[in-house]
Order: sequence, then structure tokens, then C-alpha cells
Amino acid sequence: MRCIGKDNNAAKTFCAVMNLPPPPAKFERYNDILLRSLIKVSSESMRNSVEDTVKNNNSNRDITATFDCSWQKCGHTSLNEVVSSTCLETGKVLDFECLSKYCFKCKNRNNKDHTCEKNFEGFSRGLKSDGILKIFQRSERLNNVRYVNYLGDGDSKAFNTIPKAKVYGDDVEVK
Repeated sequence: MRCIGKDNNAAKTFCAVMNLPPPPAKFERYNDILLRSLIKVSSESMRNSVEDTVKNNNSNRDITATFDCSWQKCGHTSLNEVVSSTCLETGKVLDFECLSKYCFKCKNRNNKDHTCEKNFEGFSRGLKSDGILKIFQRSERLNNVRYVNYLGDGDSKAFNTIPKAKVYGDDVEVK
């Protein structure tokens, strides 16, 4: 619930509506354990997906990927968004980027020492472009692949950020 900007009261209400036991009084300690496990498993799964994609591409590390996003709420007013790159053939997620214009801990005046969860400044319409650019920028370092063919939903603004940034240098054209 905290990941989507809701507090403990919202978690209690949700559990009551779903006929579940209430959340633990001190569930923060479980968040770190779950987060570490989630990061480990998802990273390994995405690494395997990338290697399967490369294998299906005759071991060529210049691959095709689809890019899309999911908003926390409809419209261009969402504070949170997840951008993902997916293999066209398998449908497996290759990488993702979570973007947020909000930090629950910053809003809570008692929490002065924390790692801020806000990682985007600007209009909500720019979330997708920023997320896709970050995925492209780390593709070589993280997975030793280049996304040379971009498949999107027609959002030309998101695509246009990639050639403009020349992520892979002047010699590699992203189509």
C-alpha cells in the first residue's frame, strides 16, 4: 500500500473489505525482506529473458523489444508509472523502470532521514519518455544488449527521445 502512496489505514480498510486479517502493526520490517527477495528474483528472471531473446536472435545482441507503460491511474495526471521493455516473440519482460513524482516519506514530516522515492520532475506526459530512455541507457551495461528495433504504441514523443539522445552513439540507428 505504501508503494502506491497509501497509509496503514488504507491497508486496514482494504483487508477488511477483502475479508483478510489486518496487516501486521509493524509491517515495515517485512517490506525490506520482501523487497530484497523481489529484486533478486525479478532481476534473475529478466536476465534469463534477455538471454532467451538473444538465443532466439541467433546470438545477435542487437535485439527488438516492445516498449509501453502502465499508469497508476488513467489520464495524464498520474503520479506513478511503470515503463517496461518486452520481448516481442516471448512476451517476457526484459527490463522495467518505475517512475514517481511523489514521495510518501517526504510528505510525512516525521521522516526527515530517508531515501526519497521521488525520481521524476516535470509533467506526467514525460514519464514514459524518461523511463524508456533510462532503459535504453542501461541496456548495454546491464545486459550487454542494444535495442535496435523499437516497437511502440505510436507515441512518437517517447520514440523520438531515443535517436535524439544517441544512446548507442552515432553509428547505431534505432528503428
